[in-house]
Amino acid sequence: MESLVLELQRKALSSETKVSDLLRMALVVARKLEIVEFEQWVNLELNGYNNENDDDVPQYRKFQAEVLNPYRGWQPLFTPDGAIHEELSRSAALQSIVELESLLSGKESSKFYAYFRSDLERHLMENMQIAMRPARQIARTQLESVVDRVRNLVLDWSLRLERVGVLGEGVTFSNEEKAKATEATVTYNVENQTVIHGMSHSQIQQGTTHSSQTFSQQQTDLAAVASFAAELRKQIDTLGLPAETRSEIDADLTTVEAQSKSPKPRVPIIKEALKSIRSVLENAAGGAAGAALPVLIAEVAKLVN
Repeated sequence: MESLVLELQRKALSSETKVSDLLRMALVVARKLEIVEFEQWVNLELNGYNNENDDDVPQYRKFQAEVLNPYRGWQPLFTPDGAIHEELSRSAALQSIVELESLLSGKESSKFYAYFRSDLERHLMENMQIAMRPARQIARTQLESVVDRVRNLVLDWSLRLERVGVLGEGVTFSNEEKAKATEATVTYNVENQTVIHGMSHSQIQQGTTHSSQTFSQQQTDLAAVASFAAELRKQIDTLGLPAETRSEIDADLTTVEAQSKSPKPRVPIIKEALKSIRSVLENAAGGAAGAALPVLIAEVAKLVN
């Protein structure tokens, strides 16, 4: 019988596997290995996050949204205070992965709308010349990036388990494997601390109105990101990476390329994808990867620091 960890990897690499089903399998592995922290994260992804102000809402679930007024069709909602507008446009997807998959199953929907909590909505409407219910507009790609990120995190975790020798026989794990699994979990938490824990606040709600100075800096960063992505894409065939490792990099690289070319790039999404690429490249550095690998690692490190 195939080991549960290898089966988890196989399903994570298959686009036919729903991420919600993948999480249920990851839950089984985490519980059998007694990895409490990862199990808690899986449960949150399966059941949803309770409050936008909770610290356990991951950064990959946060993004910028457009604040709109439905007067004569959806129009941007004007707010004279830039700081207030920035706060209003901050958004986070609190829904469970099952709910997000259900929303995304409607192929015709390219945008989604999320309303403000009742007290804030009332305050906004009281200050409108014509009181109409405002909303945040969420792009389909933003929700897709959440689901895809969760898939990649599960895959990354399963690969770390394999690396430290935790595979299992069928659906059981030895006491030795349970002890080894702690090594994979510690590494995971250290490298992804900003993903799983310690997040700042924010429902489908988050975005920013940039000052000219901030926007100029973002443009510079995006140029460097685009250059790195092009270089990595050019060299990826020469690095001698295993198929599953290349698949991980390709998924994150596609996200980086799409966001860097977008008219409204989501910098947090780019950063998280770059961090994932760095982690995968660092793990590959001990194998038979090409000589260019250390240079690429150094380049991506500059972008995420």
